[in-house]
Amino acid sequence: MCDPRPGARCSADTLKELQTAEDRRAAAELEATEYPDDVDTRRRLHIAEEKVARKLAAYDSSPAGQLDLRSAIAAAEDPTSPDVD
Repeated sequence: MCDPRPGARCSADTLKELQTAEDRRAAAELEATEYPDDVDTRRRLHIAEEKVARKLAAYDSSPAGQLDLRSAIAAAEDPTSPDVD
C-alpha cells in the first residue's frame, strides 16, 4: 500500500531514494579524497552522509525494509550479535 504524498509513496520509491543518496555520498567521498583540505567538500560529504542515514531509516521502516531486516537477522550466525544491528 502506498503512503500519501509528499515523499516516497512505497517501499520501491524509498529504496530508489536510498540508492540515489548512496550514489551522491559515493561521489562526495571521491571528491573529499581528491580535495581533503576543502571545507565545502567536507561539508557536502557530511550532508550526504546524513541524508543516507535518513533515507536508510525510512527504508528500514518500510515493509520491504522490515522484510530485509528480518532476513538479515535470520541469516546471521548469531542473531544477538551487535553486527546484526
